[in-house]
Amino acid sequence: MLGAFFYQHNRTACACVQLNGVGIMKKFTSLSFVVLTVALAQVAHPQGGQGGGFGGGGFGGGAAGFGGQGGSQNTLHDRSVAAINASIAEYLRADPIKNILTPEGFSEWPLELKAGQVVIAEANSEAFDPMLEIARGEVVQASNDDRFPGDQRPLLLWRCEVDGNYSLRARSFRDKAGGQFHIGFRIYDTIDLLKPGMVDAEVDEGIFLVRVPMAKGQIKQLVREVPDRYLWLEFEHIISPLGLPDANLARPIDEIAEDLIVAPVAGDYYVMMEADIDGKLRVGSREVPPVEVAVNRNGAAKTGNASLWKLDVKKGDVIELSTPDLNPNSGIDVMEMPDFAKFDVSKPESNPFFPPSKDEPVILGGAISQLPGRARDSRYFTFVANHDAKLLIASGGTGTTQAYAMEVANAAIPFDDGKNYEKKLTIGKTDYWVFDGKVGDVIKFRSDAQAFASAISVYGPATSVMQSIATSPDETSLGWNLFVEYPGQYIVSMSCVGHGGGGNYTLAREAVSAKEFGINSRASGELKQGDVHVWKVLATPDEPMLVKWQSETWDYEVEIRSADGDRVDLPLTLTDARTKHAILSVSKPTTLLFVLKHRGNAAKYEIGFSSLAPKTK
Repeated sequence: MLGAFFYQHNRTACACVQLNGVGIMKKFTSLSFVVLTVALAQVAHPQGGQGGGFGGGGFGGGAAGFGGQGGSQNTLHDRSVAAINASIAEYLRADPIKNILTPEGFSEWPLELKAGQVVIAEANSEAFDPMLEIARGEVVQASNDDRFPGDQRPLLLWRCEVDGNYSLRARSFRDKAGGQFHIGFRIYDTIDLLKPGMVDAEVDEGIFLVRVPMAKGQIKQLVREVPDRYLWLEFEHIISPLGLPDANLARPIDEIAEDLIVAPVAGDYYVMMEADIDGKLRVGSREVPPVEVAVNRNGAAKTGNASLWKLDVKKGDVIELSTPDLNPNSGIDVMEMPDFAKFDVSKPESNPFFPPSKDEPVILGGAISQLPGRARDSRYFTFVANHDAKLLIASGGTGTTQAYAMEVANAAIPFDDGKNYEKKLTIGKTDYWVFDGKVGDVIKFRSDAQAFASAISVYGPATSVMQSIATSPDETSLGWNLFVEYPGQYIVSMSCVGHGGGGNYTLAREAVSAKEFGINSRASGELKQGDVHVWKVLATPDEPMLVKWQSETWDYEVEIRSADGDRVDLPLTLTDARTKHAILSVSKPTTLLFVLKHRGNAAKYEIGFSSLAPKTK
C-alpha cells in the first residue's frame, strides 16, 4: 500500500560565513547569518535514549526503534499501453497472418459460426490505417477502426447471435490506400451466466469464455465447481465490452475477495478460462451488493463467501474495522470506491478501458494509510483517512457461525494538552491518541507502563512515522519531545513491544510556551531533569546583532527553528570554556525559536544580544 506520501519544505537562502578571513557560501534555511569567527563549535548534540533527542521530524531518537506504517491500499491497476498490449496478446493467442490489401478493396476470411460464439480480431499495418468488419453477406454486423485514440490498430470483439456463414474483412479506413498488413483472430465458445446461480457445462480442452452481463456499478463474484477432479481450470483475463482488457477496479481487494468483476460501464464482460483436459464443470456468479456501514453502525453478512461494505470517511478519521465472529485468518482489505459517474465510453478522456491521458492527474497516495491493528489477527484492520472518501471494504467471510458483523469503531482517542490519561492496553492491540499541532509548537510527552514494555510511535500529518521509542528492559517510563514542523493532525500510538503483553498505562502531553527575549532582555535559566525551555526572538533587517551565549556546561541539546518550522543553523564560536559568540543578520523580519533540552547534568545558561548597527547622529 503508497505508502503514504510525505512532503518536505524546500525553502533555502544563502549566507556568508567568514572563516579565517576567507568568505565562503553556505546554505541556510529561510535566513541569512553573518558570523565572524575563527572556528565553529558544535552546539547541539543529537542523542537517543530514554529522553529522546533532537533529530528526525523534531526531537527524535529513542531507545530501540519501533513502529511502522502500512502502505496505502489503493494499488493502481496498470493501464499503460504496454500492459494493454500484453493482455490482448494473452487472450487473443493467434498467429498473425500476413496479407496484401488492394486500394479500394478488402481482404476477407470466411467464418462459420454458431450462436453464442465470440470472434476477437486485431490488425496492424505500417502502410495504411486498417479497419476490421464482420459481415454477413453484404450487411456489416460490427466494425472497429482504432483500438483507442493514438493507436490505429483495430481490435474487434463480436458475439454471434444466429448460426450462419459470416466473413471477417480487413480494409483501409477510407478505402483509399493499401499495402501489407497483419491480421490475427480467434473464435471462442462461451458459457452464458445471464443471472446469478450455477450453470452446468461440458468443455473441451483449451480456452473458452464465460459471458457475464453487467449493469453499470454492479459487482459480481465468479464461482466455479469442478465435479471432474482431473480437470484443472482457473479464471484468467477479464475482457471489457469493447474488447480491451477490463479496468480491473477490484484489484486492490482481490486477495480477500477473489474473482470479482466491478463494472465501470454496462455491457457484456467476458472471462477467459482455460481447461487442461475435456471435462465437466459448474460455473456461476453471485451478486455482491455492498452493505452500508458507519462508525458505531455495523452491518451483518452470511459466512462462507466474501462480503462487501461501503463506508464514508472524513480526512483524519482513525477507524478500526473488525469481524470478531470470524476465523482469525479471514482477513479484511480496503480500497477507495470507484466513482462510476465519471466513466463514459463515448468520451476518450473518461473511457475506463483506455490508457490514461497525459492530462490525467498522477495519484501520489491513496485514500487511506493502514496502521498496525491487532497483532497476528487479520480480522482487525486499522487505518487513517488521508482525505474525504467513500471506501469499499472486503471481508473474507470465513467462519463457523452462519452470520457475522462488520464492526466499525472510531479508534482515535482525543489527546488534550495538560491532562494525564490512564488507560488499559489489551494484549495484541495498539491504542491511537490524536491531537492537532501547529507549526512552532514544542510538546513534551510522558508515559508510564508498569505491566508491559511500551513501544510508542508518533505519526505526522502525512501519516509518516516521525518518532519511534521503546522502553529498555529495566524502564517503565518514557519522556520525549516534538517540534511541530507541519500543521495538521498528529497520532501517538501506544503498544507493547512484541505485542505480547498489556495492562494499565498513563500518557500525557504538555505544550511548552515560548518566552520572549531580545536586545533589552536576556534568556536565562537552569535546565534540570526533564526540562525543555523555549525562547523566542524577533530579528529585523539592517540590525545585525552579536549573540553572546554563556553556560556553566554545554551538556544539553539545542535546536533553532524559524517560525515556519525550518531548521536553522547558527554557527557559534567558542571564545572561552563558558562563552560562545556569533553575529546574526537577516534580510527580512524573522522570528527564531531557541529550544533547549536537558540531557545530562543540570546546566545554567544565559543568552543575550547586543546591537551592531551603526549609531546614527
